[in-house]
Amino acid sequence: MAKEGHNLLGKYVIDPCCGGGNIPITLRKYGVNAHGGDLHPRWEGALCVKDFRDTIKHWRPEIIVSNPPFSQWEEIVDAAWEVDTEIVYLLLPSRFLEGQNRLSWYLSTKKLARFWQFSKRVSLPPGKSDMKPTGGKIPYSWYVFERKHDQETWTGGWLPISPPIPESCKEQLVEEEAPSEAQIALDLSHPETR
Repeated sequence: MAKEGHNLLGKYVIDPCCGGGNIPITLRKYGVNAHGGDLHPRWEGALCVKDFRDTIKHWRPEIIVSNPPFSQWEEIVDAAWEVDTEIVYLLLPSRFLEGQNRLSWYLSTKKLARFWQFSKRVSLPPGKSDMKPTGGKIPYSWYVFERKHDQETWTGGWLPISPPIPESCKEQLVEEEAPSEAQIALDLSHPETR
């Protein structure tokens, strides 16, 4: 996304675990061809109600952007490579970078290209929740996996929270309302927010 010079415009993007649709809805506000699916019918705009493996296999996305179930995120990455997905962006707890079992998985795949840590904890209430976003209790990061990456090392850095929305981005909003803090935290697709 923008921090890395990636442009999602013109790419087929899917969140295979979209829940209430927060990620695809946010990306669509900026003109990204983003869709979602989920195991449960939580979002009426979803392409399908299927297991993420079936969604990825059937729709064959170029890019995956997701905040997946924490117990299955490695399987999402593996499923993405089976259908030639180019890049997988996963919003996960920062602690998922540590541990001997995970180290073995990371070293065997060599696909973790970047790791972006939020500079403060973000609140990610469930989609369509009445909960107001506040300071979160869990530190989150964007994990970026790339098909072409074949190194045991990765790069990364810190992400600011709630950067001012540049006028050029505001003009691109499809809906009248500006994104919430949680949506901005998910939106890394515009160069002006670097």
